[in-house]
Amino acid sequence: MRYVLTEDRRGHLLLHFGGSTASGSYFESSIFPNPEALLALLEGMEPDNQHQQGNGREAHVYRFPAGTVCGYVGLGKRRDYDKSVWDEELRNGFVIQFAWVDSLVPTHSLTVVCDVTALPYSIITAFPGDYAPAFPHQGMAELEFAVAEDFWQEHILLKIRDCTAKDT
Repeated sequence: MRYVLTEDRRGHLLLHFGGSTASGSYFESSIFPNPEALLALLEGMEPDNQHQQGNGREAHVYRFPAGTVCGYVGLGKRRDYDKSVWDEELRNGFVIQFAWVDSLVPTHSLTVVCDVTALPYSIITAFPGDYAPAFPHQGMAELEFAVAEDFWQEHILLKIRDCTAKDT
């Protein structure tokens, strides 16, 4: 699928490259050293799943063959992490919680969230792993907000405690 990436969104997307502690999930650098490599590879692919979001947005999920690690997932179930490793930060005007972990789980899928109101689709964000709704924020439709809130009450963002000790 063909996507475009604005300079503004490229800056945000870079948080998912190089094991940034700001994002949680990050792409495997041997496959995706930068956002341009991601765009180039996706150009010849079609998504395996699509999820409709509000405001002209869709989430496209791509799956690679088993054994192909395209990144590391920074998402888990709250019940699996002791509250002593939880922390908080402000995102989109809302306090979100995350858990500090020593490593993230490898994945063979990735999600691209894009604006589908014009061709080519414009990337809003992309991250390793399966679809997860955005953090609840102002401007979401009531139903979309409720779905996001329910999801994030059960799930938690994971961040690597020491980003220099990445999985290889």
